[in-house]
Formats: sequence, C-alpha cells, structure tokens
Amino acid sequence: MDPSRNGSWKTRELREAEAGLAAAVVRGREAVVRAQRLSARVPQTRIGDEDLQQIDRAARARGAAPELRALAERVERGELTWRQIVDGDAMDDPGVRAAMRANLARLGQVYRKFEEGYPLDEVLDAEAPARRPDDGGDGDGTVLKHNSW
Repeated sequence: MDPSRNGSWKTRELREAEAGLAAAVVRGREAVVRAQRLSARVPQTRIGDEDLQQIDRAARARGAAPELRALAERVERGELTWRQIVDGDAMDDPGVRAAMRANLARLGQVYRKFEEGYPLDEVLDAEAPARRPDDGGDGDGTVLKHNSW
C-alpha cells in the first residue's frame, strides 16, 4: 500500500496536531450553534430616528460631557452620523471611544434595559435624577434624555 495514501508517513506530532485541529473545529462549530441560539433569544430592537434626535439633543446640551459635545460637532459637520455611532460602525474612531468612555457605566445600564425591550424614553427617564429648571434641566426630571448622556 502507498504510504502517501494511508498516512503512515505522518509523525506522532503531526497526528496529534491533526487531532487537536479536528477537536478545535468541533468546539468552534458548537460555539457557533450556542451563539446562534443566544442571538435568537435576544430581542431585535433598533434605535429609531426619534431616539437619535434625543441623543443629538443630549449631546448638544449645556451639561453634556465635552467629549460628547465634540462628537455632536463632528456629526453636524457630516464627519459621522448618530446612526453609525449607535450601530457600532464608528467604534474605531478615537473621538467616539472617548465619548463612550466618558459615561460608560451609565450607557451600559441604559443599553441593557433597552435590549431587554424597555422603550428608550422609559429607560432614560428612569435613569435620570430629578433636576430643577434653573440648573439646566427642563423641570420634568429628565437629565439623561435632554441634558447629558
């Protein structure tokens, strides 16, 4: 029998490497199946145009973080869109990352609630502490929604 056909030419190390590769492929396929199952359970929500307008207003508000205000200026100049930012398409941008870092913990809480299916208005209203009209709020207790992010 020809050694090139039966694999008798392979060393022990090569056989072990092939077995390890085969096991890794199986684990990878199992991980894909688990990820697909998990993805199917996550509600498919998308931030709407009205939500993007709220984000824009919050980014331009007097109390917004400087990094977020800088991002709003870039959006106004047409360098980026809020859609690119919220969809994650602009996460490689240093300015976007800086703005996200500024309020990462709060954004994480808001995002988790939004992904759980809560309407964005309710999430933002619940997240925002009450503010007086004279301190930059609009008197309805909404800060995150209108005055910061």
